[in-house]
Amino acid sequence: MRTYRRIAYEDRCQLYALRKAGKTQTEISQALGFSQGTVSRELARNAGRRGYRFQQAQRLAQARQQQVQCQPRKLTGRVCRTLTRKLRSERWPLAQSRMDLSDDLGRQAQGR
Repeated sequence: MRTYRRIAYEDRCQLYALRKAGKTQTEISQALGFSQGTVSRELARNAGRRGYRFQQAQRLAQARQQQVQCQPRKLTGRVCRTLTRKLRSERWPLAQSRMDLSDDLGRQAQGR
């Protein structure tokens, strides 16, 4: 069974070197232990005007990761139940908490 693993800086250095040596995406993927699709996406996402460069690729990947971490989380059923439990334990009136929660959800849906 395969396990998920992100492409690390060292992997990007190796990918760059193998690419410069003229290796194919399939050969690179076998050498690094990633699927060919992962190598293809890495090259497509992180290539600049001068081609794939590992330092630039690392900066772009970190910027994307930081952007995702700053985005608001989804309000799932589990999160809603946890919020309700915490609000009740702090003795918030349930009607008030629901109204506040629905106001917040309305603002999120409208992009405010």
